[in-house]
Amino acid sequence: MIVARRGLLAGAAALVMLGVAAPVGVATAAPTDTPATLVASIESDPSPTVRAGESMTSIATVHNEDSVPLDDARVEMRVTSAPLGDLGALDAFLAGSRPRMTAVGAADVGISLTLPPAAGTPVAPEDGEVEPETVHRLAPGGSATVSVTAAAADLPFAPDTWAVHGVEVVLVTDQETRVLL
Repeated sequence: MIVARRGLLAGAAALVMLGVAAPVGVATAAPTDTPATLVASIESDPSPTVRAGESMTSIATVHNEDSVPLDDARVEMRVTSAPLGDLGALDAFLAGSRPRMTAVGAADVGISLTLPPAAGTPVAPEDGEVEPETVHRLAPGGSATVSVTAAAADLPFAPDTWAVHGVEVVLVTDQETRVLL
C-alpha cells in the first residue's frame, strides 16, 4: 500500500497554464485503515506557469516502511495530452476524472544495483552467458528523494498559445500506481 502525504498547495491535481498563472485546486487523500508500507510526499510542486522553452520540476520523497526492499519503483510526472477546454473539463479533472495523460518525466527511486543471475537461470544459446539484472532498490526503512523534470521539448503544449493543462505526479510500483499530486 502507498500512502500519499501532501504539502500545503499539493492536491489530487495541479494545473499548468501557459503564459498566465492559475490557482491550483486542493484535495486531500482519504484516510486508510491498512498499515502503510510506503509513504510518499511531494516536497516541491511543479510550477503553475510554464512559458515557451521552460521545463517543469517536482520533488518527491518516498519512505519504505516495510521490512523488505522495494525494487523498481519510480515517480512519474504526467500532463494532459490536450488542454482542459472549459470549466467542466477542469472540474472533472480536479474531481479525479483523467483524460488521456502523457508521461513527460520520470525518476527511479532508490539506488541502482546489479544483481547476479539467479541460480538455475537458463543460459542464452547465442553467447552462452546470462546477463545480470539491474534494479533500483529502496532498502527497508530507507527513504529517497527524487527530482522529476519534464523538459520543454517533452511537454505536449502547442507553440505560441496559452492553455490550461492538468498535471499529476504519481508513484509507480509493481503493485499499484498512486497519485501524489
